[in-house]
Amino acid sequence: MTSPSSIHVLVRQAAERFGDRPAFVFPQRLVDLWDLPAAEIVWRDLLADADRLAAAYRAAGYGLGHRVALLMENRPDFYRHWLALNALGVSLVPVNPDYRLEELRYLLSHSEAALIVALPSYLSLVREAIDGGGIACAIATPDEAAAGPPSATTAPGEGGPRGETEAALLYTSGTTGRPKGCILTNDYFLYWGERYSSEGGHVSLRPGEDRLLQPLPTFHINAIANSFMAMATIGGCLNQLDRFHPRSWWDEAVET
Repeated sequence: MTSPSSIHVLVRQAAERFGDRPAFVFPQRLVDLWDLPAAEIVWRDLLADADRLAAAYRAAGYGLGHRVALLMENRPDFYRHWLALNALGVSLVPVNPDYRLEELRYLLSHSEAALIVALPSYLSLVREAIDGGGIACAIATPDEAAAGPPSATTAPGEGGPRGETEAALLYTSGTTGRPKGCILTNDYFLYWGERYSSEGGHVSLRPGEDRLLQPLPTFHINAIANSFMAMATIGGCLNQLDRFHPRSWWDEAVET
């Protein structure tokens, strides 16, 4: 199998090899809380959902060189939209759902995101951040057709994503000043998948079999670069939680 050139291509390869194997499993608590249609998403369906969304983003005018912010907590839609954007060469800007107004305003302004896709519960905060900062950023919810980029946004570049293409712009915590935006390429993510999946020893991973219980947030590097990329590399399954809950941790480890 040829080496993948992007995260989306890696997932396509996983879907070809392990199509009916689970890519994600969620505990029943989250199925109920998030009103999910099922507790499990297989690789073939994950890819199909991402490709459907990619077509909508492409039709709306997004492409190589754009950045899109996602404010979706740890829900499966985060991964669907991320993979769709990656297929077009659009860079992910993950948003901490605990951000307050000025933090969100800074991130959207500094990242020059052309669009933010946010859960409905965050829309009022998002609108206040954009309107109060005079920011050229469109708004959509995960279930809507992507709104076109504002006129002030640069037109998409030519060609498709490659290994050196920016895949994400992740922000540091900002404990000593404003958060710093870290530009991460497709190659960066692909390296982490290879590195984690080839660790061996007590963390040996078996293709198409192993599962990884993941409580960390999707705006954090561990969840999306280490954990998800490792499972995509081996066709494994990410048992995704909303966060770490000490009272339910072991029960949900057994359940999933």
